[in-house]
Amino acid sequence: MKDRLTNFEKNFNLRRFMYTTPFTKSGRPRGELNEQYKRKTILTTMHSFPYIKTRINVIQKEEKKTRELAVATHREQPDAKMLQMLLQGSVGATVNQ
Repeated sequence: MKDRLTNFEKNFNLRRFMYTTPFTKSGRPRGELNEQYKRKTILTTMHSFPYIKTRINVIQKEEKKTRELAVATHREQPDAKMLQMLLQGSVGATVNQ
């Protein structure tokens, strides 16, 4: 993605897609602010988008829950910008509830 400069390059020949969903440990999708977590899901498709068919098979599904935050906090020199982005993303999901 770093090499894709134009809007055309950024929006064509894509195989990976990311979305986030809220969840709680009890299994409900939403809950109190102190119970809510955010799950990031990354899907990799068989063919690049756009494709002839409207549905493309998913060949890989990866879920990231708190791994990014743990990695960012346990570094020898924590990156303040990365921590700020991760925390804002977590808080933004609960505030917009």
